[in-house]
Amino acid sequence: MRVDAQLVKSQKKASEMALSAGNIGIWEWNIETDKITWSPELERIHGLKKGEFGGSFKDYFKNVHPGDSNKLKKFINDALKKKNKYHVQYRVIIPNGQIRWLEAHGQIITKKGKALGMVGVCFDISAQKKIEEDIMQTTRQLKAVFQSVPEGITVENQKGEIIYANEAVAQLFGAPSLSAVVSQNIKSLFKNYNIFNEKNEKVPLDMMPAAIVFKTKRDHKARYLFIHKKTKEQMWIDITATPVIKGEDSVGLVVKVFQDITQVVEDQRQREIYLGLVGHELKNPLASIKAYVGLLKLRLEKKEYDKLSENMDSINEQAERLIHLIGDMMDVTRIQAGKLELHKTKTDLNSYVRKVVSDIKVANNSHKISTRIPKKIIYAKVDKQRLTQVITNLINNAQKYSPPNSNIYVSLTKNKDGVCLNVRDCGYGVPKNQWRQIFQLYSQIGSKKDLRTKGLGMGLFISRAIIKAHGGKIILKSKVNKGSTFTICLPV
Repeated sequence: MRVDAQLVKSQKKASEMALSAGNIGIWEWNIETDKITWSPELERIHGLKKGEFGGSFKDYFKNVHPGDSNKLKKFINDALKKKNKYHVQYRVIIPNGQIRWLEAHGQIITKKGKALGMVGVCFDISAQKKIEEDIMQTTRQLKAVFQSVPEGITVENQKGEIIYANEAVAQLFGAPSLSAVVSQNIKSLFKNYNIFNEKNEKVPLDMMPAAIVFKTKRDHKARYLFIHKKTKEQMWIDITATPVIKGEDSVGLVVKVFQDITQVVEDQRQREIYLGLVGHELKNPLASIKAYVGLLKLRLEKKEYDKLSENMDSINEQAERLIHLIGDMMDVTRIQAGKLELHKTKTDLNSYVRKVVSDIKVANNSHKISTRIPKKIIYAKVDKQRLTQVITNLINNAQKYSPPNSNIYVSLTKNKDGVCLNVRDCGYGVPKNQWRQIFQLYSQIGSKKDLRTKGLGMGLFISRAIIKAHGGKIILKSKVNKGSTFTICLPV
């Protein structure tokens, strides 16, 4: 008997040590006597000294977090009613004020269908909860980052199912909401588009980046043209796919980044057109100057001095054309670099506008230019040289895009917001869908009726930048075959 008692005692001691090592406490509740017994380890978990626990149901709830008290009572009552096992996670506040997370498991003890009590275990899961909270916090931060980036992001499995996506990708492909993207197959996202590579070859889905990454297990980046099947709207998109390695040598997921570079491609195309036009525009006057110099040389040898003046005028005209072109190119460079400078002085706009229009009439009398200037003098601080550049550009455009000998009207008015200068013509007009476009760099305006009017598309871009630097704006109103009105609005 002594050996058996010693063995039982040793086994009990070993059991207590194992429970202590695992931070596991044992409890027992006698419902009839309302007596709750805690093991020393369970008291330690609650921040109490051995024997400090009061032992009643009321004592048990003393340290339970107020936010979890009702939930815990409901779990216990439900277990008693249904005679079920008991499992709950809840918080307690230990005497030093620290909050701990506990997990309790219990079993109902019954006799003839009546609940007599409960027994179970309880252990501290604070460390686990801290890890879970850290993971949740990291997840929230990652989601916030993903949602804030302008590029579209998807996470896909090997079946093409979208596990995660951000709002940007939904907007990019015209999905009604983010929920319409997540859990869908990538085929659903692309179904409204025909997809082409840079060689203008149609691309099947099994040759898109994600499919390639699942096969090669390496990053893959490619550029595609997406053309909407109905609207024919085009998008150039760079897609970068990165594998998420699972285990030693398999790809579990693929993260894809969609970058809309439509504007970049369009700018590049416009730049190439622009460079071609610039080369052509520079070549023409230089070729003319070279030809006139050769002719001058020949006439000098023949002593035809009476014809030299005509050749010199032609050379001067081509040189002026070059100077104007180079000046525009330099202005574009300054504007793009944010270095456009103004030298403003207080100006009598009435006299100033009359003088500018008069000079333009002398240089080009192909149209009837009339002015309407108020009697009362309007003053404003402007850079006269730059404003002359704008007015000249607007009137020159009116001359280029209007029938010869037609009327051009220039008027100056003042209102509560400032001063307005209007240039109105009776020309070909500008379609409404081009009103914004014509102020962009390299854009052309007007009708195709006269290809001789084609320019480099710098004038209105420069004009808008000059007026914006003055704190003003240029407004266009136009009707096709009825004419256009450009209004310069400036603060006084």
